[in-house]
Amino acid sequence: MVEPLNAMSANGGESVDRAAALNAKVPKVSVIMPVYNAGAYLYDSVSSILQQTFQDFELLILDDGSTDNSAEILLEFAASDPRVRVFLRANHGLIASLNYLVNKARANLIARMDADDISVPTRIERQVRFFKGHPDIAILGTGYEYIDRQGNRLGERKTQTEHEDIVASFFFGNAIAHPSVMFHRNRLPKGWLYDNTFEGAEDLALWLVLSDDVKLANLPEPLLRYRISGQSESDTKHTLQQQNACRAIYLNTHLCRHKNGESISRAIYNRRGGIVQYPRFLYACIQLMISNATSGNVPVWPLFKRTMMAQLTFFKRSLRQLPKLEETPVE
Repeated sequence: MVEPLNAMSANGGESVDRAAALNAKVPKVSVIMPVYNAGAYLYDSVSSILQQTFQDFELLILDDGSTDNSAEILLEFAASDPRVRVFLRANHGLIASLNYLVNKARANLIARMDADDISVPTRIERQVRFFKGHPDIAILGTGYEYIDRQGNRLGERKTQTEHEDIVASFFFGNAIAHPSVMFHRNRLPKGWLYDNTFEGAEDLALWLVLSDDVKLANLPEPLLRYRISGQSESDTKHTLQQQNACRAIYLNTHLCRHKNGESISRAIYNRRGGIVQYPRFLYACIQLMISNATSGNVPVWPLFKRTMMAQLTFFKRSLRQLPKLEETPVE
């Protein structure tokens, strides 16, 4: 089903009203996928959703003004599977695309998917089952594997699974993989959307805002294959992502009440280095622990555990192999 934003089908044949009749039944899950110039990986990504063991879903895909063959590939999928709803428009950016798709989603459960990643066949089934057994959870991610452009496995990312551990981890990195997430809409505040002032870190900013009101969790098993292609925003906008992530942490945690809060965030978040850089990192970690004990609301033990873990990971090269930023001193 193809739904350009002018409310007529892109293939010049069937109207949206007629195509919508094929989708009259509200599905249990809406999978949302923004696309921009992802033609090289799109077939595998879309196929991984269509081949899920859980089949009661709609797949909403927005092509955001791609200049490659992405639109043509999507039209083929839409013509062959009525669960696929495709939207075509000029480029507006990732955050606008995400918010558009969230508003178009009909199901109570909304699953994210990126156009260059691959979902394991049981991913949606496992997340739906988890929500049924855990009525207190509103946002659910999964573990994931890193793969390269050819789909070769690079390594596995272990994730924190409990809410308090996830929240404590946000100071050091994004503990929930965005393309692995499923939202339970009825358990979220009404009107939630991604904030377009946090480009590159819109997911972390959303987790930080919502974590005060709802609980988050991760499934431990790797149900997503996260591709390092050099084309995702995490790859192409790393500096901007780092800056906005640190700003989101500062504005949405107790660090906003600390005179050196912003510099603490910059010194800790996603940092890697060697012996020369380590004293600054350690000092910032100590400041984080003290400031949380006096004015924060993160439980002490989860934050202590995550801080200790960070002392080890500081010296390890990230699997993403992203360039390190210049060290920011803590005032």
